[in-house]
Amino acid sequence: MAIAKALTAEGARVIVNGRSEARVKGAIASIRANVPTAKLEGLVLDLSKADAAAGQHEVIGMSGDIALYQEKPVVHTHMLVGDSDGTTRGGHVLAAYVSPTLEVMVTVDPVTMQKRFDPDTDLTLIDPSPANKEEK
Repeated sequence: MAIAKALTAEGARVIVNGRSEARVKGAIASIRANVPTAKLEGLVLDLSKADAAAGQHEVIGMSGDIALYQEKPVVHTHMLVGDSDGTTRGGHVLAAYVSPTLEVMVTVDPVTMQKRFDPDTDLTLIDPSPANKEEK
């Protein structure tokens, strides 16, 4: 939310996505409370269920990271899929139902990535500090 607020404060147009109309409206209201002239568009889209995106799709790209947060691995992934009409959809992967196959390649970094909560952005972010640069 902090990034959306910062972008709208700079005059950018922001599309606010959520899995329910109530969540999208709430997020827009929160942004407009800080930036009344914000250029916003709401998009309700719930792809967390198998039947939400019926039909054949192509995975165009998928990227992300696996880092430790509070000593447990946390997966943060984005995916871009193409529909049969040529349009694309992308965003965070909350769940994915794949048939028949999806090939995934994972590259292991020699340095274990650590995440920490950042109260300034209200996000859990990769911590680049030297204390977290332990070699395996």
